[in-house]
Amino acid sequence: MSSNILLSLALWVLLTGLFTLTAGYIARKRRLTPGFWLWTLIAPSVVMLPVPDVLLRHTKYTGAADFSVFEPVVWMADNITTPLQQPWVVSWSLLVLTLIVLVSLAKLARLAWHYHAVLQLAQQSTHCPEALNGHIINSNIDCVLLPAQAPPTSAFVIGLRRPRIVLPQHFLQLSPQQRQMILAHEVNHIRFYDHWWLVAWHIISAVAWFNPFLVRLSAHFTQAVEMRCDAATVAQGRFCPDAYARALIASIKQSVNTTAQPHSAAMQLSFTGHGMGLAAYKQRIRAIIGSGPAPLNWQRQMPVFLVAMLLVLFTRSAYTRALASGPDQWIMPVDKPAISSSFGHVAAIRQNQVHQGVDFKGPVGTAIYASAAGRIMIADATTLSDNYGKVVVVQHGDGWQTLYAHLDSIDTQKGDRVKQGEIIGTMGATGKVTGSHLHFELVQNGQRQDPMVYLGHTRKSGSE
Repeated sequence: MSSNILLSLALWVLLTGLFTLTAGYIARKRRLTPGFWLWTLIAPSVVMLPVPDVLLRHTKYTGAADFSVFEPVVWMADNITTPLQQPWVVSWSLLVLTLIVLVSLAKLARLAWHYHAVLQLAQQSTHCPEALNGHIINSNIDCVLLPAQAPPTSAFVIGLRRPRIVLPQHFLQLSPQQRQMILAHEVNHIRFYDHWWLVAWHIISAVAWFNPFLVRLSAHFTQAVEMRCDAATVAQGRFCPDAYARALIASIKQSVNTTAQPHSAAMQLSFTGHGMGLAAYKQRIRAIIGSGPAPLNWQRQMPVFLVAMLLVLFTRSAYTRALASGPDQWIMPVDKPAISSSFGHVAAIRQNQVHQGVDFKGPVGTAIYASAAGRIMIADATTLSDNYGKVVVVQHGDGWQTLYAHLDSIDTQKGDRVKQGEIIGTMGATGKVTGSHLHFELVQNGQRQDPMVYLGHTRKSGSE
C-alpha cells in the first residue's frame, strides 16, 4: 500500500509541475486571479483522491458453500519441515513514506512555532492611533505598531478569528496619504480573507515539502493576491495609481533596506516574505500604473480548468484500470514452485472431489507473492470456509481473481492495491491441512481455471 501511495505522490508532483509551468506561461500574457492559481493546485490534486469502486470491475467471489467441498492435500511426513526463519525486512517504500511524514510533522511544528512567535510579537506591539486617522479602517480592527527591536518587515495581517494589522516602525515615516494607502491595502487583505489563504498555503507547503513546484505556485498565488488588493485599493480609495505605486515602493524600500535575517518569523508569515521577488514587485508596479498584461476573466478560465480536470481524471482512471486490469502474464506465487497437487486431480482424501486449484509445497514462512497487480478483496480467516484458514483473494479486473489459502500470515489488508510480485503473506498450515503448503486458485468470471495454463515465470527469474 505504501508503494501505491508513493506512486500517487510522484504522479501528483509531475502533474503539479505541468500545471504550474503551463499557468506560468499564461501568466506572461494575461494577469491571473488568485482563484486561477488555486485551481492550478486543485486540478492535479484530484489524483490523490480515492478512486471510486465503480472504476474497478468487481466479480463477487464464489460463495462460501462452494469452498466447503475442498479437502486438504495430505503430505507425507518427510514433506513437513520446520518453520522457515526469515530476517525482518521493511519495505523501502514504507521507509520513504515514513520519512516524508516525519519531515512534514517537523515542518508543521516549525510553522506553528513561527506563527506563535509572530502572535506574541503582535501582542507585545503597541496600539497605533495614527492608523485611525483618515477613517481607512474601522475601530473594531486592531492596528498595532511593532517595537523598534522587531525584525523589519512590511505591513501584514495576523490572526484568524480576530485579525489585526501589524505595522513596522517605518510606517510612521511615510506621508499621511501613503499611510492611508498602506492601511487600505491591508484592510482589503482582511476583506478577501487573504490571511486565511496565506496560512493554508504555508500548511500545504509544509506537508507537501517534497513537491518542488509548490514554491513557484505559492509565489504566483501570492503575487495574484497582492495585485488583486492593489486594484481594489486604488479603485475603492480613488487613489492616483502613480501615487499608490510610489507609496508601495517606499514601503518596500524600508522593509528590505536592512541587514536583519530575511527568514525571520515575521518575514515568513507576511506576504513580503512569501516568495515575492524583485521581478514580482516590478510586475505589481506595472499592473498598478496600467502597463501590465490584461486580466484573464473567469469565462475563459473555467473551460481551461474543466479540460484540465477531465485530463487528470482520465489519467487517474487509466492508471487505476491498468492496475486493476487482467494482466498479460501471471507469475508464480512462490519463488521455487514445487507442485504437490495439480488442478483437476481427484483423490479419495477429497471424497473424490475435483481439485479446483494448485497446491505448492514449502516450509512455513515461505513468501507468497501476488501473481498479478490488483486489489485485495479478502484478507482474513473468517470470510470463507474454515477449511481455507487464512486466505487472501485479489481482484485483478476483467473478472479475474486469485486465491491464496492456508497462509501462516497475511501481510496486506482488504482494500489495498498490490503490485505484481508484491508479498501478500507467507505459506502456512492454517485451516484443514496436515502440512504446510499454498493452495492457489485462478478464477475468471466465477469459473475456476487451471493456473498452470496461465502461470509463467517466477518472480525472481522474471526480474533478471
